[in-house]
Amino acid sequence: MGTTAPDTERTVRPPVWRIALWSVVGLLVLLWRSGWGRFPDAEFLATEVVPRLPSLPRMDPLFQYLYWSPIGAWTAWLVRATSEPWFDAVHLVAFAAFAVGVAVLVVRRVGWNGGAVVGAAFVGSQAGVVCLFWVGSYDVFMVGLSSLVVLVRDRRAQFVLGLALAATGAEQAAIVLVLLLALSVVGLVDDRRRLGMTVIGLVLGRLLLWWWLATEDVHHGRLTFLQQVGVSHMLRQFASGLPWLVVTGFGSSVIAIVWALRGRPLRVVVVFVLTIVSALVAVALSEDQTRVLALLTWPLILALLLQATESATPGSMRAVARWTLGVGALMPGVVVWAGHARLATHHALRALLGRQ
Repeated sequence: MGTTAPDTERTVRPPVWRIALWSVVGLLVLLWRSGWGRFPDAEFLATEVVPRLPSLPRMDPLFQYLYWSPIGAWTAWLVRATSEPWFDAVHLVAFAAFAVGVAVLVVRRVGWNGGAVVGAAFVGSQAGVVCLFWVGSYDVFMVGLSSLVVLVRDRRAQFVLGLALAATGAEQAAIVLVLLLALSVVGLVDDRRRLGMTVIGLVLGRLLLWWWLATEDVHHGRLTFLQQVGVSHMLRQFASGLPWLVVTGFGSSVIAIVWALRGRPLRVVVVFVLTIVSALVAVALSEDQTRVLALLTWPLILALLLQATESATPGSMRAVARWTLGVGALMPGVVVWAGHARLATHHALRALLGRQ
């Protein structure tokens, strides 16, 4: 893993201009990779759901799964964002707030060079891409909250995070927690008991969500959608999009992942790889393959990078951050959805290729 860097090299803040330059470059690379697009149901959520909360409008059972991820609607209700532009703005503000908060926690834990590695990996991965691919979806909350689960060590805060995740995507959050617990077996995640508090919060939050939705006559969720379209249909889509998913699923964050795994015991490498691969089971049963893969695996990547940067040399961290960000700039954020590779509605590459 390399020799441990002196504390002074880890804690001394680089010049402000260098931090600002790195941040601006990272943001530009992310915008180039992701483009941006609106969540197809954002207008319905903003104009029909938010104004009626805590009540809900009637919904076809096939699409009631939207109500099981109400965190965006509730957040918009708090600030009375009842139009689609304001609803989108709420999600963009949430994205910025999570980015700043996570960045501060990462830098406090692993220093500025470690923060550069994590930031470059996020920009180069698909996690950042999916947050902007469909602005107005719950993705930004899932990425932000799951990142905090990895970073926060206070157990009471973990309980609160579990409650919030229940209103984000309880099924996906449960899978993330199981995968993180798997990584804890080989020491990539410390203190299983704090994850236990997250699980408790998630279960309680799910029960509260179930009670509220039941009072609103909402009894169908993602399982109903899966049953309606059929498992075989999902598997055919998965097989069709798998080549694209393999090539684009982790973007340039692969560079940081390989660097973080170098020199580790074989059992750690095997467990990490198997944990990542196991996430494909859920991906295979979803239409939004890239989104689900990114949401499930980003917390695992973050946990790996945090541990790797705790003992890496500043020089190696700076090098891997530059390579990850540089290669990421050459990899547009192609998203696999319903078995096909797609770009966001508003993407620079569409304009360059002359496509609508």
